[in-house]
Amino acid sequence: MDTHNIIKELRERKKLSQEYLANKLKISQPAYAQIESGQTKLSVDQLEKIAEILGSTVEDILKQKNNAEGISIAYNKFSDNSQINNNVIQHYHTAQVTALEKFISHLQSENEFLRSQIINKS
Repeated sequence: MDTHNIIKELRERKKLSQEYLANKLKISQPAYAQIESGQTKLSVDQLEKIAEILGSTVEDILKQKNNAEGISIAYNKFSDNSQINNNVIQHYHTAQVTALEKFISHLQSENEFLRSQIINKS
């Protein structure tokens, strides 16, 4: 699942309108609609603001994205139920979790670095 779809899903779960988020972001509703449709590439700052408005974090949004991709890959790879081996799936799942944990750790380190750079500039 792409980031823009996750944002849309989170917004809809919170029962918030595109107009509401657009106002909070100080952009027009059509500009916000382009974010949710994937037509606009988000900056880190924009993603952080959207995550905050939605009561989430960038890390959580990216984790949802990677989890959805991992599930999709696993399903496609093992779609023939008669040939699924639970040990293979468990091994694949464990490898995915390990990779995601490393990725999240990297993002958290990068986030801390960027925040320190912003503080130093202030």
